[in-house]
Amino acid sequence: MRILVAGDTHGNLGHCMYLVRRAQEHNCDRIFIVGDFGYWAHTRDGREFLDELSTYAEDQDVWVYFCDGNHDKTSLLLQQHGDDADEEGFLRVRSFLRYAPRGHRWTWNGVRFIALGGAYSIDKKWRTDNEKYRPYKYKPESLWFPEEEMTDEDMAKILADTSPVDVILAHDKPRGSDPGWDRGSPIACLPNQDRLQRAVQVLDPKLYIHGHLHWPYEFDLRHSSGQLSKMCPECGGQGSYYTEWSDSAEKAMKNRTLEVVVLHYPDPPDGTVDIQCPKCNGAADHNHDDMHITKVIGLDCDGNAGGDKHKSWWIFDTEEMKKEWDR
Repeated sequence: MRILVAGDTHGNLGHCMYLVRRAQEHNCDRIFIVGDFGYWAHTRDGREFLDELSTYAEDQDVWVYFCDGNHDKTSLLLQQHGDDADEEGFLRVRSFLRYAPRGHRWTWNGVRFIALGGAYSIDKKWRTDNEKYRPYKYKPESLWFPEEEMTDEDMAKILADTSPVDVILAHDKPRGSDPGWDRGSPIACLPNQDRLQRAVQVLDPKLYIHGHLHWPYEFDLRHSSGQLSKMCPECGGQGSYYTEWSDSAEKAMKNRTLEVVVLHYPDPPDGTVDIQCPKCNGAADHNHDDMHITKVIGLDCDGNAGGDKHKSWWIFDTEEMKKEWDR
């Protein structure tokens, strides 16, 4: 089975049609979009996008799947389609469109997947200001959606099932991956990345694919595996490693209930206090036996959002990946 995995499409019909054609060229019978798909069924344009894309995908016989991003109105999606799941547990959105809810697990050709949608919006203030000061044009929760990211409790429920997966398809990145570029993300982005880092530790995937950053990259994320394990960022081993946050980050980090591991941050915010791994006291010249590696792939976005559309997709061949993982 071959799957075209794509980054943020933002309701761009032309770009989605381009992805359908690329899927056909590469003998893929399905596409999976890792969030910010463009589910805006509260608008006429959003409904037309869903209708027209489904029709085009059906004409080309290419299924379109997606998880949610911070710019998808997930609450309305669940309200309208939450009771209409197909035989694999995906929600039917249109005849050839399927939504993978947060925490949904499934298997395609022997490969185990989980979807972990959602993220924090760095443009939240712009969106809420427009809703507040331009009510004649924007209704409340028409630009910014309160359900945009998971809570600690949400992730704790998902990770109650500790059985491993092969692939995580998410919108946001895990905290420990380094894209080699920073779009100026505020500290408020970190709680969601912590939750996803925790998912990597517990579920021990071989591959993690995400969007959100509008930046293509690959990164080998080293981590320890296990529900209760913690990781030293210097050596990848088990041990205590936490960060105490400054007052400026209090709003973002308060009321945390999920036990998370905080990873090495290239340029820690002012006020952080790092505690080194007690196993190795921060030595970086060795690895512990229980270290695992998850390959993280970040995808670019559609061309209209300033991305390179040729770097916004990646072909996942289940047979080829299983051979590689068995080596």
